[in-house]
Amino acid sequence: NPNPNPNPNPNPNAVQPAQPPPPPANAVAPPQSITAADLPQTMIMICGTDGSGTRSAVKLLESLGVQMSVDDRGTMDIHAERGGLGGWPVIVKKILPHVKEGGGTDYHVEDLPAGVREEAIRWVTNLIDLYKPRQAYTGALRVTWGFKAPISMHLVPVISHVLASRGEGLRVLHVVRDGRDISFSGNQSPVEKLWASVHPDVPVSSIGKESAALTWWNENNLGAWRFGQRHLTHRDVINQLLGVAPAINAGRFLGKKRGTQASLGQEYFDYLMLRIEDLVFEERKPALVQRVAAFVGAETTPEKVCCTAKRQGNDMGSHSRGNRRGDVRSRYGKWRGKTQQMSAADRDKLMSTARDSQGLEAFGYEPVVESVWTGSGMYSTGTCATVSC
Repeated sequence: NPNPNPNPNPNPNAVQPAQPPPPPANAVAPPQSITAADLPQTMIMICGTDGSGTRSAVKLLESLGVQMSVDDRGTMDIHAERGGLGGWPVIVKKILPHVKEGGGTDYHVEDLPAGVREEAIRWVTNLIDLYKPRQAYTGALRVTWGFKAPISMHLVPVISHVLASRGEGLRVLHVVRDGRDISFSGNQSPVEKLWASVHPDVPVSSIGKESAALTWWNENNLGAWRFGQRHLTHRDVINQLLGVAPAINAGRFLGKKRGTQASLGQEYFDYLMLRIEDLVFEERKPALVQRVAAFVGAETTPEKVCCTAKRQGNDMGSHSRGNRRGDVRSRYGKWRGKTQQMSAADRDKLMSTARDSQGLEAFGYEPVVESVWTGSGMYSTGTCATVSC
């Protein structure tokens, strides 16, 4: 019996599961009677490319009741400097040379050389012990605690491995922003610090800093997305509960076929890609908040979702602090104007890189896909128009 302890007092607002389509051959089919409350409680991590707006994702999770560990309320990051950890780059730089084929993010722990693997596992173990809240979570959310660090995208396989060794699962909230905008972000720390670890024979100057930034964005984010898609414990179970489906058929971007990370065993792993533009533009925000709320096990009633969406502000990232020039939405799609200010040679390099970027298509940026989900179950501005907060 997949649900041996059914709740005798079910939530009247709970979404009843739709009949799921046949799962892919490599997917674990969810039990027919599963509900969001049946999914295990786990830690959550927010990752992505610097400048993607991950700080807004932290504020959204906090508004939904998730307890986030934070070192810096300005960036909302944990810097991984407690207890002599030395910061994220210390361990990421040691891993990257061995996982270049997967863009620095799509690899298995077993792929790493023994010495690097042992050091990475030890480092992540200490990280979790240092940042996990001492007081155990006793609430009803499916997320017990979490942290945000964009660079942690390179450590998802190691973090999931360490948690699985403890009998714990993981949820990954992966924030993306149009890579062409990222090319002109004021925060190019990843390229400056890490590019040479993956591309030692390709100086940034040889292709231009904007093209390098877009290449880095494409490799990292597509790799993280591929790892997430391969390891979903219950493929699309939340979408099924909400009665929606992905709007982008991105299966052709999964890359070469490979198995799953053996060390995860049967531990729960869930992944959600969040386009930050969907949190910025009002017409997209209700559906985005609804999907994230379901992901963490928060209420998905129209009242809860719509009122959270109306309160949720927009944050461009650490380089937008104090910048109040006009509507924040105008800064999305800024690459169009910026490219006109480039030399013809640099512009051609960037546009060539963009044409080769599978990530832009997989994430619905080129061609443009207005919503990454479809289905009558998704909330809209019309849903929220009648909700009083």
